[in-house]
Parts: sequence; structure tokens; C-alpha cells
Amino acid sequence: MLSKLIKHELRATGRIMLPLFLLVIVSSALANISTRFLLESDNDFFNLIGILLLTLFVLAIMAMCIMAFVLMIQRFYKSLLQDEGYVMMTLPVSVHQHVWSKLLTSLLWYVGAAITGILAIIILVFDIDFVKQVIRFFSDLVEMLPKLDMDAVHVAVFAFEMLLFMLVGAAASCLLFYAALSIGHSFPNHKILLSVAFYFGIQFGLQLVFGAVTLLVSGIEPLPMFASFDEASFYIHVVMLALTVGTAFVGAIFYFICTHFLRKKLNLE
Repeated sequence: MLSKLIKHELRATGRIMLPLFLLVIVSSALANISTRFLLESDNDFFNLIGILLLTLFVLAIMAMCIMAFVLMIQRFYKSLLQDEGYVMMTLPVSVHQHVWSKLLTSLLWYVGAAITGILAIIILVFDIDFVKQVIRFFSDLVEMLPKLDMDAVHVAVFAFEMLLFMLVGAAASCLLFYAALSIGHSFPNHKILLSVAFYFGIQFGLQLVFGAVTLLVSGIEPLPMFASFDEASFYIHVVMLALTVGTAFVGAIFYFICTHFLRKKLNLE
């Protein structure tokens, strides 16, 4: 049933996000033409068109990022906290499945927006010399693969850890909004205002806890001096693991708060 909920969410949000992805790609191609031809022209009219195309590209990138964020909040709010929520809860699915469908769909669009943004930047700077450099880079990379040492492995693992941390952080960020909205809408009046207040209140509390933990750790264990790259890499891996696990733990707390107050609001407990 979770897969059906996700398909429903993708249909509801895809009609907005997919055209935005296409707009970003098309505008990046037009911006490429602008930087290579129109802005290099001596004609003021062509220069103006070039500036407008670059502006369109920037606005398209901003619209894509903002809409991914807005849809994350809007779908949760409309489907679970307004009158539609009572209808949705008549389906033979649990609160957990509803929350997971919203969360996974939002993460999917975040990842899609990131990939689209990277692809748009590549298109923006695309030319023959750039293609040659990319081909040369991958050719050198293939030749280096049999000769990889532990330093390269550490770098690759660190890149994976960073991507994982960003993904977990994005999930925790979504769950923070869900939790604040769920708490705020458990009150009979001023629901939106209370949701905003709880969001900033939770943020403030997190900052206090993070600051206290940082001071405690720095006071107990000062930053060590490393004798080798392997030692430094091991320390970085431990820090990244701690940050990822800590962020996941905080996200789990938000998830518990969210599901608890959803059940309370919809009289499911």
C-alpha cells in the first residue's frame, strides 16, 4: 500500500516538478547560447536578449528549489492536517505509511532537483573543449583504477559519507516541519501561527543542545594532531558517522512526535 501512496504523491507533485525540471534544462541551454553568442554581440538588442535568457535560467533554478520545498510542506498540510486528512485516514493504511509516502516523495524531488541543477550547470558551461576535458578526465580515471591506493579509497568513502549525511539531513529537515505542523494543528485555534512558533522553538532548542554537546566534546577531547593521512581519515570517518547517526536520531524523534500528534488530531489513539 505504501507504493500506491507514493505513486499518488508522485502524480500529484510530478505535474509541477517535472515541467520545472524541463524548464531548468531548456533555460540552461538557452543561457549557454546567450553566453557564447548573444552577450558577445555588439548589438544592444542581442545583449538584452542574452541578459534576459540568463535571468530566466536563474529564476528557473530558484523556482525549482523553492517549489520542491513548498510542495514538501503543502502536501503534508493539505493531505493530513486539513479536512482531506480525515478522508485519507479512512484508507486501509497506517499513519506511518502516510508519513513515509510524503517523506520519500519529498526526498525524491530533492534528489531530482539536485541532479537537474548539476546537469543544468554542465549544459551552461558546455562546449567542445569542455567535452574533451571530460573525456580526458574519465580516461585518466579508468587508467588510475587499477592503481588506486588507500588514500583514494578514503576520499571515495568520504564522498559517500557526505552524500549520506546530506540525505539524512534532508529527511530530518522534512520531519522537523512535519513535527511542528502536527503539534501546531493539535490546538483548536491559531494552528498555523503555533506551527511556526513550534518550528522556531524546536530549532532554538536544537541549537542549544548542539552548542552544549560541542562545548562538552571539545572540552573533553581536544582536536588531535595526526601523524598520517590514514589517521586523519579515520578521525573524519568517525566524525561523519557520528554526525549522520546523530542527525538520524534527531529525525527519529521528529518522526515519533509527528506520528503521535497525527493520531491525536485524527482520533486514532
